Amino acid sequence: MSQEDHLQKMLTNLARRLEILEEQRALEGFDVSPKVLIEIEKIKTEIATIRLGSEETGKKASEVSGNDIPATIEHALELYLEEVGKSRASSTLTTYHYTIQRFKNTLIDHKVPPAQTPLSAMTNEWIHWFLDDLRLLEPTTERGYLAPVIGFYEYVVAKNWLDLNLTEMRYFIKRRQRKLPEKAQRFPKQQVERLLKSLDQIVSGPFKDDREQLAVLRDRALLYLLADTGLRVSEVCSLKRGQIDWNELDLFVVGKGNKEARLRISERAMSRLRVYLDQRQDPAHAPASLVDLPLFARHDKRAGNQLLPLSPRSVQQLIDRWVSRFLGDVYLREITPHTFRHYFVTTILRSTGGDVEVAKKLARHADISTTMRYAHLSDEELDRIYYDIFDAE
Repeated sequence: MSQEDHLQKMLTNLARRLEILEEQRALEGFDVSPKVLIEIEKIKTEIATIRLGSEETGKKASEVSGNDIPATIEHALELYLEEVGKSRASSTLTTYHYTIQRFKNTLIDHKVPPAQTPLSAMTNEWIHWFLDDLRLLEPTTERGYLAPVIGFYEYVVAKNWLDLNLTEMRYFIKRRQRKLPEKAQRFPKQQVERLLKSLDQIVSGPFKDDREQLAVLRDRALLYLLADTGLRVSEVCSLKRGQIDWNELDLFVVGKGNKEARLRISERAMSRLRVYLDQRQDPAHAPASLVDLPLFARHDKRAGNQLLPLSPRSVQQLIDRWVSRFLGDVYLREITPHTFRHYFVTTILRSTGGDVEVAKKLARHADISTTMRYAHLSDEELDRIYYDIFDAE
């Protein structure tokens, strides 16, 4: 897939997302985020720029020399993105495409058009320019943008196309890169548990119709599953009925990096999932077999009788709706789909006396330092530990 095709795909996906938001606004008075509109216009502009550059140059300089070295920066970047696409998820590849386009814009601003610039002109100074353009971003965002570009430099050297000084580049980045802020994260354990209990209390109704009842049962089962398995929102949205093993109380999921994993499911989450699916009564004559039907389906009027899967955005919206109702708007930004994964990991750590290795394996973290970020102690716990030490007599 060419870069222009990929950007067009991004635009199509965003347009589809916008359509969903507009439908939601029509049904519930939901105001579409201006950020979405800005993002769409931004991608449109990028695509128009690529097309214009293609018309002006007549033909992209992408031929390969006799030594199989790309003739231009543009072609080298395309080959790099193709290589990335072989081992990364589509969402990661989309992020890489966006970042590389931003890097190309930096080069264009410095009179180095990638489509006309030979690969042999590539220098470490370009990283300096890119860092300058990222200086107004948050340190975390800056690191996210740098990673794909650093990967491109490493790719060029690994292919023996150029002999760049990567040690010098990394040293410069280390000196220039801002440190990540130490953020004191709150762990809203009580609020999460209150939210789950509140959903338990309303499942008996009354409901205005069957759709509303199904939506409540679905939301309760979904939030219990998130809290008790640590599933990522993208994973839970892609679950099929056939991935659940009702006898063994577990499920199989393909997570980050296309890694397959077995996840245990608590009895309380499984029982609520059974209630939801029993009430849903999926027809045996459905277009897809039962095992291929989405575990969590849409129950809005626009879905009709189709069993369509939820989107990550839909999960965020349903969480916002229940948080606003049961906890208040003050918690809207604090409780997100990822909060339930946070709840899962931290609960394990506290229940095991801080066994980070157990939490790491159950959360499927590749690096134990990621697990350590969840190891919180509340003020009450610190008080108890302090007085146990100094008031033991």
